[in-house]
Amino acid sequence: MAKPIFLVGWRRSGTTWLGNLISQHTNIASILGGKPGERGGCVESFYFSHMAGRFGDLKNYNNRIYFIEVFGSCTYYELSGLGKAFLYERRPHSYEDAFRQLMDRYAELKGADFWFEKNPSHSFHVGEIAGYYQDAKFVAIKRGIVGQVRSALQINKIEGIQAQGLKKFLYVLKEIISYFMAFKHIDYFKSKHPQKMLIVSYEELVKDRRQVITAICDFLGLEFQPAMLESPYKMATSFKSEAEREAILSPAQEKMVKILSPFFALIPYRVYRILYRTAKKIQGIHFPHWFFSTKLEQYGWDDIYDPERTGDILNKPAE
Repeated sequence: MAKPIFLVGWRRSGTTWLGNLISQHTNIASILGGKPGERGGCVESFYFSHMAGRFGDLKNYNNRIYFIEVFGSCTYYELSGLGKAFLYERRPHSYEDAFRQLMDRYAELKGADFWFEKNPSHSFHVGEIAGYYQDAKFVAIKRGIVGQVRSALQINKIEGIQAQGLKKFLYVLKEIISYFMAFKHIDYFKSKHPQKMLIVSYEELVKDRRQVITAICDFLGLEFQPAMLESPYKMATSFKSEAEREAILSPAQEKMVKILSPFFALIPYRVYRILYRTAKKIQGIHFPHWFFSTKLEQYGWDDIYDPERTGDILNKPAE
């Protein structure tokens, strides 16, 4: 079996960039999407945060079929190229077994001794994943809170979500809480299993890429390869200039982030764990809008989010 590597960290912390660099190692199998020269690279499975446990006990035939049909249709699985027949033939009896069989087979086909998956949402499940896979190792990337909040606000702006006044304050507050919620889970796991988790700094990666990548290779037991210093994919940066980056937060708002952060850093891990479980129960589990992007493309639904097509298409009168 190939050895698992998981990359975690809160969103907008550089997980995609770092994941794409790690994926350049010739002995690591990583499921990638997009085209070189464009945005793309590591695809997120959302497996342990969104799929695992969702369909009931997989020892039940109907539940297993339900799981295979949904998971087998998502972008992550389709990009593996294995097809649903692989899971039907393997007949996995547990969620962790299904994912392991998928990734081990993918690594085998790639001739790699390691398989790699990056997903910010798995930051809340590192303990569970480590329990499933005793040979797994975890890398986390941590960005300064101000930079993370700036990037999150900019992404909202790009997607047409404008926030001002009280609304912006509440959004920033939510981002700060989410940031510490993720890293409290990561830090707690590292305190229990220091040999299984390496935390690297986004700012250090920017400053000295070779040093950080070399440290990651040493931690994973891999030989450093110069190809890991460059990604064939465009960086998923949300800013066009440094001026645009500075403008997203006013000096007063930046000061607010710096003042509030130490308070939320003092909240114990167990409080954040309860908060996460409560929020997940209340909000439910919703797949990201691109979760089935290969299906949207296959059937010409690439404009499914166009305002003119957001209604029930089946109920529209024939033209």
